[in-house]
Parts: sequence; C-alpha cells; structure tokens
Amino acid sequence: MVNDKIGDQENLYRLTKKSQPKCWKNGKPMPAAFIDARGASVDRDYDRDEDQIIDKFTKRFEKRDEFGGLIKIGVVKCKEAQTCVKPLKTKSNDYHAEIHNSETEVEISLLKAKKLADFCNVVKGPYNENDLT
Repeated sequence: MVNDKIGDQENLYRLTKKSQPKCWKNGKPMPAAFIDARGASVDRDYDRDEDQIIDKFTKRFEKRDEFGGLIKIGVVKCKEAQTCVKPLKTKSNDYHAEIHNSETEVEISLLKAKKLADFCNVVKGPYNENDLT
C-alpha cells in the first residue's frame, strides 16, 4: 500500500504528450510542461526503480502515439519553487500525485513553472526533438 505522505526524498515524474509541443524547446523542458488548469499530474517514485516508471509511461502513451517525453523533479525542488505536492491516488494508479501552485490554488503560475522547468531533469527526451522547437 502506497503511503499518503510524500517524502522529501521522492522524485516526481511528468509526462509530456506529442500534442503539447510547447513543452519542449531545443530538447529542454519549458514552463508549459507544468502549467495545467487541473494541476500538473505526476507519478511519484515511492522507492520504485526508474526503469519500471519509464516502462509504465512509455507503454501507456506509445499505444496512442502520444508519448512526447518524460521529466522528473525532486519534491525538495518543488518546495523550493514554492509549489504544493499533493498525493492524489486514483482507482488505477496508487502513485498519482499533482503539483499545485499552493494549498488553495491549482494552476501553477508562470514564474513557478519556470522554476520547475529549470529544476527538473530529462528522463526520456522529446519524442522527435526536431519537431519540438
């Protein structure tokens, strides 16, 4: 059973879709990768192996030809950007969480999204970097 408290040592993984080309520029994540009116949906690692996480995302989104890229960010870096990470399990995903602007605001502001984009690491780059400029 996955713990409802997200630890500072955890990493959060965010998928971008090919239908969201503004999430990448020259192979680097852009603030748009974190801006969503419903919150930035992520999967927490919760001590899972990164290869397992990559495989899950890849299989789920390559079927629909929507895998655009995968980025990760540490919970500590989210806090440094003054965002709020919330564990929000779903029926099909115990590891689901969201990054919100604050405890009461969902959509991440541009300034905070810029910080997150600067702090995150590319796990699996854009699907076709030449098309994503």
